[in-house]
Amino acid sequence: MTKVNRLTMIVLASLISVMILTACQPGEDSSSQAEIVDTMVALNLTATEIERRAAELSVTESPVETEPPTATPTPLQATATSTQAIPTATVAIPPTSTSTQIPSCVVQQDLNVRPGPGRAYEPKVATVSEGTQLFADAYNPNGFPPGGPWARAQTTDGNVEGWVSALPQYIVCDFDITSLPPVKVDPPSGWVEPLDQSLDDGNFTDFPDIRWEVTFSPTYLVQISVRDRDYGRNDGDGIDNVDFTVYDQFGNRVYQKTEGRAMFCIFGGDNGCSPWVTGNGRTFWGQGGPAVEEGRHVININANTQDGDQVLWIYSVYLEVP
Repeated sequence: MTKVNRLTMIVLASLISVMILTACQPGEDSSSQAEIVDTMVALNLTATEIERRAAELSVTESPVETEPPTATPTPLQATATSTQAIPTATVAIPPTSTSTQIPSCVVQQDLNVRPGPGRAYEPKVATVSEGTQLFADAYNPNGFPPGGPWARAQTTDGNVEGWVSALPQYIVCDFDITSLPPVKVDPPSGWVEPLDQSLDDGNFTDFPDIRWEVTFSPTYLVQISVRDRDYGRNDGDGIDNVDFTVYDQFGNRVYQKTEGRAMFCIFGGDNGCSPWVTGNGRTFWGQGGPAVEEGRHVININANTQDGDQVLWIYSVYLEVP
């Protein structure tokens, strides 16, 4: 029973009491009045019992849920702050510098490591196996003897350091290996004077007007500057061409070339002398010529003058093939 129902019962009981009292006017007989009194007493007891019961119910009955009062928001108060700006730290990410990156190469097949850029440098330092990673820091385009490019490198643990062939069948790098700085190295001991040349055996003594200079090199083998001073002071003046012929130690002719341009080089060349022809780790006597074999060779240099004369120089040389 709700509180409203309880209050209704109490009001009804009160109304009944009022009505009874109104009916009890003077002049009624005593018996009727006595009955009225008894009735009112009973009604009072009933009302009292109703109030008591209502009080018990108010204690045991769950309170009626009502909406919570809406809280009135408290106005935000402005807080005084310092006018000093908060410092902002700026962290600059350093740019990637290729100069600090170590060029890396991977060995493609078992490869000898040598003390210099070429097979002429002996003894070898070590042999690294296929799959070995190398860090390279220098480059040599020709090597000794001329046989292709070489790179100075070391293993990642630093235990092996030296020069390795930079041909693609030997190492593959993650950068342009030709961009490495060149490093000047001393020629190998066997190539400081690589050609054991004999004295000139030509018949040039019969031509006092011929001036010449022969130069040997491990890079381009041999070159001759020659002129007839009756024709001028420049190299090649009075000279039609120069024939180069090479014989091996068994007397077999292994190379021949006629060069008509000064400076006269055994392998020709437009700007300076052309180097040895190389490929697959070997050195050859010109394009399509046989491979160079180690041993003694004889080089004939025959200059043909514009006067129709021939001036001959003969050199005996020993070629080392690393």
